Amino acid sequence: SAASLSDYFWPLFLGKDDNTENRRQWAFRYLAQMTEIVRHSRLRLGVHHFVFLTFSDPSTAFTGDILCNLTGPDGPVLEPNALVYVRVAFASVSVMVELWDQPTFASGSTIKVPISLVNDLEEDWGGTLQLELRQGGKVVCKEEVPVTVASLGRTKHEFELKLPKATGKCELVARVDVDGKA
Repeated sequence: SAASLSDYFWPLFLGKDDNTENRRQWAFRYLAQMTEIVRHSRLRLGVHHFVFLTFSDPSTAFTGDILCNLTGPDGPVLEPNALVYVRVAFASVSVMVELWDQPTFASGSTIKVPISLVNDLEEDWGGTLQLELRQGGKVVCKEEVPVTVASLGRTKHEFELKLPKATGKCELVARVDVDGKA
């Protein structure tokens, strides 16, 4: 259940779907998004954020419990939602959709979708960048392009995506394909 300070918060974001599992899922999706934002900024804040997520010092009783569910029967266990959402934020090659300022789009319109790619490997990276528009779990539109990112570098690519005429909630998913694995 929510701490008393956040009782008002969850119904605002989850509405009728307000329950413990959805709260955990939302919290880890948000944590993953914030992790990607600071990582893609390439500023010191990103380094500090990663240290915060992974820091553990039992002698001071401070641990990175943010990724753990403290209610495990034998003590803390890795939160399943951390594996689903935050795991990709630790990938050596990272991708982020930089489309923050417009939450809705007109059906049938063409939109520009900027994508940021970060390579934290010691060598240049090349692969396929994919962008999918999903509705109800089904891919309704997909584009892909070959990309290269310099060692320890960042690059951007912008897709022009023609939206379908159908209306409803959709999700944009960007990912990189390395050796046939996305």
